[in-house]
Amino acid sequence: MAMDAASLAALCKQHRLYQTPALNDRLYANFRGFTAIGALEAYTGLRALFLEGNALDSVAGLPPLPELRCLFLQQNALLALEPGVLAALPQLDTLNVGGNALTSLAGLAGCTQLRTLVAADNSLAFTDALAALATCTQLESVDLQNNKLEDGQALLGLLKGLPHLKCLYLRGNPLVSKLPSYRKTTIAALPGLTYLDDRPITELERACAEAWAAGGLDGEREARAAFHQREQEREARQVAALREIREAGWRKRREALGLDPEGGDPDLEGLTDDAELEEAEPAELRSARDRLAAFTAARQAVAADAEEAPPGLMDADVEAVLEESRASRAALLAEAAAQQAQQAAAPPQSSCLGSGTCEAEAAVAPPPVLPAVPTARQTVVLGPSCGDAGAEAAPAGEQEQESEASVHTACPTAAGVQAVEAGTAPQLMDSGEAIGSECSVPSRASSSDDEPDILEELD
Repeated sequence: MAMDAASLAALCKQHRLYQTPALNDRLYANFRGFTAIGALEAYTGLRALFLEGNALDSVAGLPPLPELRCLFLQQNALLALEPGVLAALPQLDTLNVGGNALTSLAGLAGCTQLRTLVAADNSLAFTDALAALATCTQLESVDLQNNKLEDGQALLGLLKGLPHLKCLYLRGNPLVSKLPSYRKTTIAALPGLTYLDDRPITELERACAEAWAAGGLDGEREARAAFHQREQEREARQVAALREIREAGWRKRREALGLDPEGGDPDLEGLTDDAELEEAEPAELRSARDRLAAFTAARQAVAADAEEAPPGLMDADVEAVLEESRASRAALLAEAAAQQAQQAAAPPQSSCLGSGTCEAEAAVAPPPVLPAVPTARQTVVLGPSCGDAGAEAAPAGEQEQESEASVHTACPTAAGVQAVEAGTAPQLMDSGEAIGSECSVPSRASSSDDEPDILEELD
């Protein structure tokens, strides 16, 4: 795609820039697929030109732009920088030519105002290809990462001629692994350097690097020890200065109170070293702490007695509780049976409806819900319905394991009530059922005549 006046005007309209070229101080022509530079002569007021992400293989079409300060040419297909093109930009301050295929930076000759250069991710292999950097005496930041530079000493000799150099990026080049003690050597060779590769250069690191370059490891150790000594002395001076400020404040306050100026903190006047400086605890706090200690001691004593008690005594206590629970349940069963018998013997109440007819209604109160007994597991098995004459009773000879017992019962007849009163046949009564003269227990669909239904299991 050719860069012409129409395409540049369309870009200005798209980015809401001026349609008069000379009024624009920036132009965004990046990522447009341009293959050559052209039609920029009218943009004399440009200060920033963005041309990255195109297919440019040359900068030959770049006209002299007197106000241009930032030029971005990264991610193109540049093979070389034509001499004299960049030198015609007298105010050029920042140049980014990273991500191309440059083998030489000879086109930088004459860029005397250049301060930031990014030439990473190229094919720079020899120091001679960087000789033009010697003419860029204002360089402060140079990025040469991910190239093919191998001669580290020659490169450092070239960079020594840049007195304002502060930031240097050389990672990704073979010289990093070939140059002995790369970081120390680079720091010692460039006195003004403040940032190298991935981190800044601290005062201690510079002192150790310069001492190492002069006296080896012994010199580095001495420089490190001297640096720490200086730091300790500096901190001591700062503490002494703060102490002097505090004592001056004390003296001023003591003079205002009419005390001796050299007596120290006036708030501690009259106190000795053995004086109790802490405030006494409130009585409520001491009382609460004593109660907490007594409670903790009692809990520990109870726990110790429980551990020392014989196992037989514990079992006897459990059995006593179980027996008491059984007796309570038997009493409740007997009382329930008596109430049911009394209700059955009472005459039925009658009520007359509006039509003059009276109907007898048997008021039968629902039996009370009985609490579960914490005994061994008991399984209540109900036999067939009272109305089923052909059904056979559940076998009474079967016995289950020691942990559970089976009780077979039919509908609540007189014999069943007597058994309940005697406490020999515990029954499970539902609060929603009423005991009358007739009863029928609905059998499950899956039950058979020779296999009783298990309705409930009490734990």
